[in-house]
Amino acid sequence: MRRYLLILPLTALVLAAAEAQVPGSATSTMAMPAGPGAVQALTGIPPDFLAELKAWRSSQRPPSHASHSGDYDSFTASRALMGDVERYIEMTARTRFPHDPDVETAWADNTCAESNKYDYQYECTMAPVRKALPLLRSAKGDARPYVILGIDRMLTHIEVGFAVVKPLPTEADDRKMLTDAGIEPDCTNDGCPYKYDLAKLLWAEQPETEAGQDALTVLMLNYMGCRFYDKTVPDPFGLTARTGEEFLRKHPGNVHNLWVMLGTADAYRLKAADQSLYDSPQVLQDTPDRKRAMELYLAVARFAPQTVEGDVAESRYHALSTNASFLLAEEDPCTWD
Repeated sequence: MRRYLLILPLTALVLAAAEAQVPGSATSTMAMPAGPGAVQALTGIPPDFLAELKAWRSSQRPPSHASHSGDYDSFTASRALMGDVERYIEMTARTRFPHDPDVETAWADNTCAESNKYDYQYECTMAPVRKALPLLRSAKGDARPYVILGIDRMLTHIEVGFAVVKPLPTEADDRKMLTDAGIEPDCTNDGCPYKYDLAKLLWAEQPETEAGQDALTVLMLNYMGCRFYDKTVPDPFGLTARTGEEFLRKHPGNVHNLWVMLGTADAYRLKAADQSLYDSPQVLQDTPDRKRAMELYLAVARFAPQTVEGDVAESRYHALSTNASFLLAEEDPCTWD
């Protein structure tokens, strides 16, 4: 597992530079302190990792601090974040196992999400999944976690899940194949979306490995707050926030903390929302959950300026600080998979 050294003086300079770049208006990221706990969790993330994030900047990004109306494209922001996560995980896998055919097979080059045509998207995704699924039983050693993550990432590229109105001829067999492998799509809503079973399995089995923490990042940004995919969890956003806070306390300086902190902030923001107003505009009340969400967004915005992560965090911070109204249906992490 890769280890990083704490680089305290340089990190302090990064934070100071970030603060200097932000205008001191009433709604700027200078409007409240980031909080020592949030800053400590990020302190020590190496500058080369931040440089990688800046190099991976998406061509479609949420608005910068010049425009914080709260109406940023949440879909685009989520996609941009997951693009960073996927690049990082895949880069780690290919760097550690450059000649492992199992890892290569599990990380098939997947451009299926670029098409809006369901049958193309479905077959483009499922063809490499069918080939890679046997590796869940045969992959051994340190490569196995990255095989699991590779298949997990491929399955998330089925944008709508299995079709309901007009299923494709192969879908019944594919669903049985996934079920036999311990992967249970949720067919209680529109379609049968993938529930991140493999990421959940890996995080449960290996919480102290880098691959397990990669899986946690995927879950924090996608799944753990979802009410629809797992109805057995009575307080999914609370569970997400507690999981994130525990990880941030236990692993200061971990490279995953930018993403975990964003997922934790989102959980607090949605936890503070009125769930009965799911399809109606609402403004969050001044509660501890709202304040904690703002604090975490602020820490990420200051620490990682000019990255997708920093821009997303700054946009959400400003939306809260200006009391911008929003639809919970558009902000819920369950709805864009």
